[in-house]
Amino acid sequence: MGEFETPRDPDADSSALPKAVLHRRDGTLVRGFLRTKPDAQGKLRLITQAGEELTPDPTTLKAVFLVRDFDGLPSRSELQFLKKKKPADAVWVRIEFYDGEVMEGRVDFDLNALNGPGFYLALSDTQANNLGVYVYKSALRRFELLAAD
Repeated sequence: MGEFETPRDPDADSSALPKAVLHRRDGTLVRGFLRTKPDAQGKLRLITQAGEELTPDPTTLKAVFLVRDFDGLPSRSELQFLKKKKPADAVWVRIEFYDGEVMEGRVDFDLNALNGPGFYLALSDTQANNLGVYVYKSALRRFELLAAD
């Protein structure tokens, strides 16, 4: 698991670029070659199979899939090893702020925690003076997932 790998030269020949399929929120697909990986705002550059360069609006995209082959395997369903496992309500995390302070605790595992500007951290040290903390994501240097609760 890791980030998208693209050539160091963003103007490289498309044959040297990874194959990708853009899935738009409206259900349409765009097949092509990933010129640049998504940046901090989610913007990317793609060369379509027809040779057209696109810089799609990230708000119109559902996901970008790196693929081996543009045709795919329609009859194959993705493996779901954990299908029978109950989803976690919370996750244990370790966070580090830009000033070096480190904290551990539980974060509710929901879209509010993922999408918002911050999240509530229930601290692991129940004897501390602090009962909980609302953490601003922009103040974090590191966020580590330790375990599911």
